[in-house]
Amino acid sequence: MLSNCKKCGHPTSDDSGLCEKCSEIISNKAKDTNDNKTSNDVNLWLNKGLAFDEQGKYGEALQCYDKAIELDPKFALAWSNKGNIFRRIGKYNDSIYCFDKAIELDLKLAPVWSNKGLVLDELGRYHEAIACYDKAIEIDPNFIYASYNKGNTLGRLGRDTEALECYERAIELDPNDPTNWLNKGNTLGRLGMYNEAIECYNKALELDPNYPSVLSNKGNMLNELGRHNEALECYDRAIELDPKFALAWSNKGIALGKLGNYIESLKCFDKVVELDPESVHVYSARAFTYIQMKEYEKAIQEWTKQIELIPDYPLGYYNRGCIYMEIGQYEKAVSNYNKVIGIEPNFPEPFIKKGEALEKLGRYAEAKECFDVAKSLGYKE
Repeated sequence: MLSNCKKCGHPTSDDSGLCEKCSEIISNKAKDTNDNKTSNDVNLWLNKGLAFDEQGKYGEALQCYDKAIELDPKFALAWSNKGNIFRRIGKYNDSIYCFDKAIELDLKLAPVWSNKGLVLDELGRYHEAIACYDKAIEIDPNFIYASYNKGNTLGRLGRDTEALECYERAIELDPNDPTNWLNKGNTLGRLGMYNEAIECYNKALELDPNYPSVLSNKGNMLNELGRHNEALECYDRAIELDPKFALAWSNKGIALGKLGNYIESLKCFDKVVELDPESVHVYSARAFTYIQMKEYEKAIQEWTKQIELIPDYPLGYYNRGCIYMEIGQYEKAVSNYNKVIGIEPNFPEPFIKKGEALEKLGRYAEAKECFDVAKSLGYKE
């Protein structure tokens, strides 16, 4: 199966996860010699850096790459490897600087362009990231990871049709990589093409029957189609393969809720909290389950926990406000809608809800002001 070289990012099919060039460097024993040629010294330091990198000793690896660069400032591979380490430890600006140095020395390094794109993606600079992936593809149209990474970034921008083209290109280059089929399936799902997405997941499972993410996402599509029992089978299999897969537990809870099995659904959500206490969305899932059970105070408690995790999360306040409306606590509803408006003042719905609560309190002039603001923001009845 084709993968990215762990060191330079170039495609490789070797089980070691290294491309031929990096593998050759690592295979050379790091030992003292009497050969004082600069080129050999550079390779020695690069070799040591790669060895430290392999062990996760990033500080030591950086020191080795710095020594290689000191000996040969035009050694593009050392700059590239240094950039990869900075990317892994979250020093993104330093990473970009190193990748730019490598590109300055060798404009034709497709993996470096692609890796720079990954960093820009992490920084939320999506359009710049796409430009880097395009440059990598221009240099090497068969560099699969540029297409793969471009698809991911396009997906984050909501440009799913374009993302789909990237994943189809990745499949064309390597039809035996289940992750390519997974990504295509995910994109088809976002486009509402649930049956087609399931076909992609089935293809991925033919290639790797023990892929938990594929099973969980296939379950999601089955859920969308109302095939909840089949979805549960997928989630159970994903959890069997990875008992700590919090998202599969969450999805299972949602499916059980749709089947009306609220007690078992809550047990799944409890498991999610155990595995990932800072998972924001699980508190909403538990709250909506309590609403189905008419246990409104418990629903309020769940959204309060969510707000404690993310104090500026507008949806938590909005949903909590709606429950206060449901149980007739209109002052508290207004207070929550005010919180939403303070965080997101350009959405009309909180103004409508606040206006409805004010009407219940007999504060009609204030209610009218809220409705007028909502209309000015584009609200249509």
